[in-house]
Amino acid sequence: MVVIGSPTANVSLSFRGRHEELGYILSEGTFQVSSLSGAFSTLLMEPERFISDLERMDKTLTGNSTLSGIDQEVAISVSVRTLGGVEVNARFDDHQSHKADISFSMDQTYLGPLARALRTELGAAQ
Repeated sequence: MVVIGSPTANVSLSFRGRHEELGYILSEGTFQVSSLSGAFSTLLMEPERFISDLERMDKTLTGNSTLSGIDQEVAISVSVRTLGGVEVNARFDDHQSHKADISFSMDQTYLGPLARALRTELGAAQ
């Protein structure tokens, strides 16, 4: 499991396997900000691209990328801001009665280790 953020504001992801016909990655995870928390399971689109984007952002300290679920029920966006800050925005929506939007900041030095941890997690799921 890979944790994006800190103990008080985070999204955690586990890649469980690849959907062979569609090429999507089955993912499970949790999210937490203050007292708001929840769990999710989704098929993620293009996790390899998201990881490559994080690696590029770590080198250039510019850019943004979004990791999305197949039905947009999960979307995790990472954006480099001025002065080295990184903003994480995540949306969780079951398209019925539950929806959560969370945001938190982290330091730019977290981008490289995050990309490496996600790449390791992705390799283990295939």
